[in-house]
Amino acid sequence: MCNYEANIWSEPTEPETLDINTAAVAGSITIGIGFAQLEELCAAMSIPCMSDKTYVKFRENVINDFEKTAMENMKVAGKVEKQLALERKESVNDIPYITVVADGSWMKRSYGNAYDSLSGVGAIIGYRTKKVLFIGIRNKFCTICDIAERNGIKPRDHKCYKNFDRNASSTSMESDAIAEGFKCSLKMHGIIYRTVIADGDISVYQTIVDSKPYREQMVTVKKIECTNHLLRNLCKKLRAVAETTQQKMYRKRGFVQLRNVVKTNILKIRKEVIKAIDLRKEEKQPDHYKAMELQKDILNIPSHIFGEHKGCKKRGRICDHDETKKNYVPFLKLHGLYQKVESAIVYLSGYSDSLLLKFTNNPAESFNSIICKEIGGKRINFGNRGSYNARIAGAVVQYNTQQVLTQVHKSICNNVPPIVDTLEKRR
Repeated sequence: MCNYEANIWSEPTEPETLDINTAAVAGSITIGIGFAQLEELCAAMSIPCMSDKTYVKFRENVINDFEKTAMENMKVAGKVEKQLALERKESVNDIPYITVVADGSWMKRSYGNAYDSLSGVGAIIGYRTKKVLFIGIRNKFCTICDIAERNGIKPRDHKCYKNFDRNASSTSMESDAIAEGFKCSLKMHGIIYRTVIADGDISVYQTIVDSKPYREQMVTVKKIECTNHLLRNLCKKLRAVAETTQQKMYRKRGFVQLRNVVKTNILKIRKEVIKAIDLRKEEKQPDHYKAMELQKDILNIPSHIFGEHKGCKKRGRICDHDETKKNYVPFLKLHGLYQKVESAIVYLSGYSDSLLLKFTNNPAESFNSIICKEIGGKRINFGNRGSYNARIAGAVVQYNTQQVLTQVHKSICNNVPPIVDTLEKRR
């Protein structure tokens, strides 16, 4: 009637405002869902959802933004670690050195035996700042390359995220990624990772040593074993002793009861180890002396726990034990159980120097828990294209800043929506 025409946009058109599709994809990455979950969520709210192809298109666009934001955060963390080392005058040839925590994780759950994940990540975290300094992502599969190979044709032009041999073992991804982080520490942060705190995986440390990252500085990387992993490994071995079986025809009388004696004392042995560590740490003696004494203390724990206190006085212990309490040591030795317990204790005592420091790789475990959330609890395969890389980068930003959406929005649009800012401050 009035001959007036107008265009009405369903979203703001200003360049400083993130468009709805990019925001939806960025949000799905940070909360650990994919297109299928996003589509179902939108359907529940009667909101039309973008197509799968559109989702992939926008995801490819935000991958660079996530990786760029993660790299900036890691460099900032590196500067802080470097400054702290300089303040303490910890340097070799005027190059500051630091202690780091290193660990890896995989996209697929292993359940203790099936280490066949097609993607994995190795992370290096500064021990003082508890911030991620490096991530190395390894992918053994690319959908586009795989389809082209099966059809015997040349793959179309694409950004390929495959960077690891498909025939190589998945467990080697962690070692390869972490060794790369050590080799590029000088170029990336200008610091030396002199000491690494890690779990009992020997292959990771051996790969670092073999790569000789600081050959020119004549520095050999030192490893400190994680106390939590050492104690967990001890309890695992003791449980295996408590579950030892024998054929009935060869089983001696009282064998089952003695297995239960071992089982009920597992946590007591663990507590005694921690108590011995704390007592030796308080002593004002040279570290090498305290480590030797702690080793002897640990070796005495099984006999003390199972009722034989011959060596307790020599170890400085005053045992207020009941004389009528049964001494299980001779009976455990008769059934071969004590020797197995002793073997586990001897192995642990060999790491008395690491136990004395009482360092853990908890920062890496916390980071891995964020990764687990970002990749949907390791239940969904996000490794066919670049989705896994974006999610790992998002985990880095979340771990370092606790504000992944804010940081990504700033990177893309140089501003932060009020609702995002309010949400992350509330957290």
